[in-house]
Amino acid sequence: MVNACLADEPSAWEQLFKICHPPLLTLIKALLGSQAADRNLIEEIAGRVWYSVVTDPRRRLDPFDPQRGCSLVTYLAALARNEIRQHFRTERQRRLREKSASRSESSLPSLNLWQTEALLDEFDKTLTPREKEFLESYLLDSSGNGTCEKFSATNAWQLRHRVQRKLYCFLEKGH
Repeated sequence: MVNACLADEPSAWEQLFKICHPPLLTLIKALLGSQAADRNLIEEIAGRVWYSVVTDPRRRLDPFDPQRGCSLVTYLAALARNEIRQHFRTERQRRLREKSASRSESSLPSLNLWQTEALLDEFDKTLTPREKEFLESYLLDSSGNGTCEKFSATNAWQLRHRVQRKLYCFLEKGH
């Protein structure tokens, strides 16, 4: 049947789906454990498995070898396991982004000019001389064009990200 699918026979795909889909759903439900109550998630994972198999059958079905004693459903369950991992990884990243974005700006104290300058002076002490030079000549450029001949594009990119990372750490420490 796998060879017929690889030969692009529509009836083989239909037969493969009819035979493998119900047990695949059962295995996905078992793999999800406590998350198995969400029927939509089970269907979504199964849909991802079938989509990956149908869109790239050579890459997905060629590794399957019945001589190794593995059934096709078990092989598809291994693909589902990878899709489940990817789903939870993506969900975890999404929640972290949402949590970060939902931090209300109102929780930050309002600073007057002299407090802001004092805070910037304190942050300035955490920078290397090169980072200070970059901050003053590139990031705090009053002309607004944000260009400086002192730094190559690559060096400017590295310095900008290093200064940003230090600023985030500085602010997270509650300064």
